[in-house]
Amino acid sequence: MKFPHLNRSFKSFERDIKLDGGLNTSTAPMVLSENTLSECNNMIFENSLLKTRKGFYSDEGMIIKNLADNGEYTVKPLEFSSEQFVLNGDMGRIGHFISGDGMTYQKINVFFFYNDNSHISLGEIFFNRIDENTIFLPHKFIFFKGAATYGSGIYLFCEAVNYTATATEKTYLMYELKSDFTDWIRLGETDCYIPTLYYNGRGNLFFESAEADNDAYKKPLELESQNMLTGWFKTYFSADGKSDTFQLPVTSLDNKAVVCTLNLKDGVSYQWFVREGESEREIDFLTTKVKVKVNRENGIIKFLQDENPYPLPIVLRGNTNNLCIMACKKVPYGFESIVSSDNAVTYKSNIVLSGNSINENEVYVASIKNPLYFSKDSKTYIGSPYEKITALSILGDSLVAFKANEVYSIKITNGSLLASTELISGIQKSFYAPQTISSTLINSKVGCAFPKTVCALGPYLLWKSKFKIYAMSESGKHYTVSYPISAEMEENTNNLNVPFAFLYENFYCVVINGKIYLADINNATLKNEKLNARWYMWSLPSGAECSYAIDFEGKTLFALKDIRGKLCYKAILDGAKDIVFEISNDEISKLEYEVGGYFKTAFFDTDAIKIETVTLSAGALDCLGIEVDTHYKALSFKKNVSLTFEEALKGILKKITVYPSLKADKMSIKISGDNMFYIDKLNFTYR
Repeated sequence: MKFPHLNRSFKSFERDIKLDGGLNTSTAPMVLSENTLSECNNMIFENSLLKTRKGFYSDEGMIIKNLADNGEYTVKPLEFSSEQFVLNGDMGRIGHFISGDGMTYQKINVFFFYNDNSHISLGEIFFNRIDENTIFLPHKFIFFKGAATYGSGIYLFCEAVNYTATATEKTYLMYELKSDFTDWIRLGETDCYIPTLYYNGRGNLFFESAEADNDAYKKPLELESQNMLTGWFKTYFSADGKSDTFQLPVTSLDNKAVVCTLNLKDGVSYQWFVREGESEREIDFLTTKVKVKVNRENGIIKFLQDENPYPLPIVLRGNTNNLCIMACKKVPYGFESIVSSDNAVTYKSNIVLSGNSINENEVYVASIKNPLYFSKDSKTYIGSPYEKITALSILGDSLVAFKANEVYSIKITNGSLLASTELISGIQKSFYAPQTISSTLINSKVGCAFPKTVCALGPYLLWKSKFKIYAMSESGKHYTVSYPISAEMEENTNNLNVPFAFLYENFYCVVINGKIYLADINNATLKNEKLNARWYMWSLPSGAECSYAIDFEGKTLFALKDIRGKLCYKAILDGAKDIVFEISNDEISKLEYEVGGYFKTAFFDTDAIKIETVTLSAGALDCLGIEVDTHYKALSFKKNVSLTFEEALKGILKKITVYPSLKADKMSIKISGDNMFYIDKLNFTYR
């Protein structure tokens, strides 16, 4: 029996695919969504186009330092401050790197980078070899800003380590940038703010004096707290004509000098200076000789005449607090704790430090108006004392502290006004209670392992833990961001290069093992405790090493160096080529490289018997390499586009036929170019 032949007809379908899904290496290409990329390098989706990145542009004016002539090399590469500073009214960033000759010295090279991309040197801080067994080298340091003490109000705290010693020795250094921005002033403990611990103090026979009931003799006040940066403090007492002995509010004084200054009427004053290691001092006082004796253990100051008690004379009615006693008692490890901090942020009207070498879980606060006064009462402990605070950052109105596996929010309350009075110098002074600090645990499972990866972008704070990248909203909610590239994160976790992050337009960018991974955060969506961001990957320019980058007034500024560590320079993302510098035979060479790139799509499941045409809308300066994988066979060919650079800048598109006819129900396409190119969309016609 014969059956009639049935004519089969197939309807054609057309579909456009926008390649805007970003990179996803966490799963097989066969199961990725059709707009996703299974591979990419130097690509980014911007302004509705998938395109190659801009070039790293640099020129001779962007070279920061050539070390070859001095026989130096870069010990620690160039980094920029995360905060902005002001020099002569202009905003900018502090930049610094460490160089040395490997034998006799190292130095911190400091620069200021203005927002117009120019820069000036802010001088060098040397660390010279002292002898065969002693050379203190800068180990960690921070820059911060505050009111000026002697110079510009830009400060540097540094911990230096003697690496030649059998047992590691450390020293702690403080500097302030000079007002002319050319050099640094070394600061000591006596340059720090000396707090007033006690006011309206009374002598041992105060209540026997005729002035005891006088309103001018107010009740004693405990004012400021000890300064962790210096052991020196002041106390004020009122001479009442009866008392010869005065009890300090602090006992067990350090074996340092004690200075007693008695002010009489008409600006006349007398001073007893008891030297370090001594306990008494006698001077000519009025018409006699008066001695002061110091009992450092008990904090007692006693005045004597011929070894008999000598009452200090009363001053004019209402003129109190005419006896100032200055002594010293250091807060144990206070100076070392503050100066060895490696995190510094400006939060509202305060300077906040953390990450020190002594008490790694403590946070310290000082007022911007008084940057060399860190009260011993203005600190708090964050979590376990055995886990270091790795980073501080600001999200919205909140201050956030990170540990390796925890996140905390920090609240700072400025102290209230305690007293406002005219001191014996005639200067009106106000005293405030110390700032109080409290912390609240936000997350006990997620933390920051790499402090240089913390960045605030839009409503989120982003950072890298050991294996993942997280985002936190202002409400404290945490989201995983890096799951599309989780394999990349884990593969590079043990890399020796320390990851860092920067912002590029709407992208959070983290540099790991010489690769830049970019996440489009502003266009991300929330789903199932994940922040679904589009990811892309870039390669750094050939022949250059990148040590840091920051968002610089809408442009990204990169810190680069040549692979020999002899040349430091900066670059911005601007142009069609990568421009880098290298030193050969101590001569600087400028090299230019085309910015090539590629991407590979997911496998498209067409459910088709035959794909009639595959086209794409693209632009390129030259040829595009195209590879088609049908899962059964691979095809490779080139397509010439050849736009001019001016046409490419305008985003002109040409329609290109990828393949005219192909029998396949699944296919993936890889497109590459040796220089600038961009793709609008893929178009399939199939039946």
